[in-house]
Amino acid sequence: GGVDRVIEMNTFGSAKAATIRGLTLQNGLIAAGSAYGGAIYSRGYNLILQELVIQVNIGEGSTRCYGGGVHISGGNVTVSISDVEFLRNIARGSGSYAYGGGLFSNDGTDLYLNNVYFSGNICENSARTYGSAIQAEGNTGVWTGVIAENNECQLATRAGAAVTIISESDLTISGITIINNNTEAGTYSYGAGMRVERSNVNIDALNLSCNRATSAGNAYASGIYLDGSSSVPATLSLDNALVTGNEMIRNGNYAGYGVATYLRDNATLNLMNGTLADNFFSGSGTDPVALGIYSEEVTNAVNVQNSILWNTAGTELAGFNLAADYSCIQGGFAGTGILNVNPGFIGAPDYHLAAGSPCFDVGSNIGIGSLDIEGNVRLQGGVVDLGAFEGNNNLLTDACSLPQIVLDLADLVFAARVRETGTVDLDWQHEMGLTDRFVVERSGDGQIFESIGVEPAVTAERWTFRDLRPRDQTNFYRLRCTDMEGYEQLSEVRKIEVAPQSNMKVFAGPNPALEQMKVQWTGSAESAQIQCY
Repeated sequence: GGVDRVIEMNTFGSAKAATIRGLTLQNGLIAAGSAYGGAIYSRGYNLILQELVIQVNIGEGSTRCYGGGVHISGGNVTVSISDVEFLRNIARGSGSYAYGGGLFSNDGTDLYLNNVYFSGNICENSARTYGSAIQAEGNTGVWTGVIAENNECQLATRAGAAVTIISESDLTISGITIINNNTEAGTYSYGAGMRVERSNVNIDALNLSCNRATSAGNAYASGIYLDGSSSVPATLSLDNALVTGNEMIRNGNYAGYGVATYLRDNATLNLMNGTLADNFFSGSGTDPVALGIYSEEVTNAVNVQNSILWNTAGTELAGFNLAADYSCIQGGFAGTGILNVNPGFIGAPDYHLAAGSPCFDVGSNIGIGSLDIEGNVRLQGGVVDLGAFEGNNNLLTDACSLPQIVLDLADLVFAARVRETGTVDLDWQHEMGLTDRFVVERSGDGQIFESIGVEPAVTAERWTFRDLRPRDQTNFYRLRCTDMEGYEQLSEVRKIEVAPQSNMKVFAGPNPALEQMKVQWTGSAESAQIQCY
């Protein structure tokens, strides 16, 4: 890598198909006037990307860049991306645009994401930078298990959002985490977490926390920026949303708008069981209009139910066409079932309700989902709780960090057998999931284990490892399975008996022989048999 992109697929006319699996694609570089994809450029391909690490690739355009890691286009293609990591890729443009630090997808792509991780990706440009993790333009499809953390839009007049969805996209998303991302803009900051424009997006289970938007001019949001147009509306429907600890930093004399969420024009926000808390602002300039949700235009609509809006001191809801019922809102609001009391969180960054919270069992059951943000059953007391969490089953105890995920080894098939040569073969099968690598460990007593090898999980779903020098007599083997975040889990132990091997060495010659053959040996053995044919 380092002198060209890694993979290029470009076709016109009828779509072609390709599958890329089990590789690390790194150090790709595409430098051009308009740069498309440092690792992969795919135009007109129905594409499957599976079990990949896409890292340290650069798209560098003298005017614009669309995709630092991967660029997808070509119109009406289907792309499936699963078990893939986008790490430290850069979309860089010197003049106009830099979009999609990790992934850029447009032209009506039907895009399916499953267990995709974006971290450390960057968009940098003097004019506009959007989508430091992903930019989806005109996409349809379903996303599940997407994580975007520590990505950055920087060095731009206009900058916004780790996850950007625009241009009449229509997406259904389940389980997305957007945390610790950063946006730095010279004039306009369009949110650090998520930006949705002229699109329809439905999300169940969103954690959007601890993102930071900095602007020397207008700072529209640090969490979510939502904008339509006169002809194409924008609709964002959130069920089980945690929007917490996002910061708006203003370094000029211009306005700050909605810290957690901002609606600009012809936009609708539907919020069911959301927790918007501890979002805040700093720096100079005009104070934000609202810390929770600000609806700037009369063409907008906001509908809030079973939610908690409790940010730092300031207005929670402001602007046009606001409706809220059965919610806990700091400062109160004119709606049915509104509470204006401290919601009683366990304490930031843990936004579960503590014992005695007034937000237990006071919501409306109309239209609620079956599960909460952690996958717990939503109704546990007959009446739904307020906020993203039902009850106090504490899994996501730090909104700004990824929860520890216990690897599921229920499907792991692990076997060991001794060969005639005295070596030991270990075989195992396991669905990829979140597993990153397997460390093979051996012990002589079943108590103290040592590492004897490592197998990366990215290469297959079935693995074989040969122990060339097992101990005489009893050997114990196990697998130490490690996920992408470094968490570990041990397999069951397999016990193997290896008979002591003779140190006898036999030399016979000549071979073949006509009348005589000379046989010599070193070492000893209890018995030996030589057969000549």
